[in-house]
Amino acid sequence: MSDTRKPRGFAAMTPERRAEVSRMGGKSVAPEARAYAKDPELAARAGRVGGRASGNRSRETADAK
Repeated sequence: MSDTRKPRGFAAMTPERRAEVSRMGGKSVAPEARAYAKDPELAARAGRVGGRASGNRSRETADAK
């Protein structure tokens, strides 16, 4: 692979554009429509599911070595 790769994503943006995109964070969904903000138990459950999934992946990777 060549060392002359062009920057992608945020690295390719001007500082002004990065700031503009960053300011939009979290605004794509109205606060009342954010499920996890309204239901902490739902958020906790999702976190546990994600933790189990990522934990399983790391064990599978360790077993393959």
